Amino acid sequence: IEKTREVAKGDDAGAIKSAITELEQASHALSKTLYETAQAGGDGAASSAGETAQSDDDTIDAEFEVKDS
Repeated sequence: IEKTREVAKGDDAGAIKSAITELEQASHALSKTLYETAQAGGDGAASSAGETAQSDDDTIDAEFEVKDS
């Protein structure tokens, strides 16, 4: 980010485009890593939450309808 800011202060359009491209690639790589980490962690959390809900005897599954007075 800092490199892109410094290059943007100049007048060289080619250097600015190159710096932006590098920043976009780094951003996409970061997003991909975060997404993969969330997916790996999310699957485990969802399965353990499902197990807890199944063993909870106080849980009542019901439907309801809201009526206006």
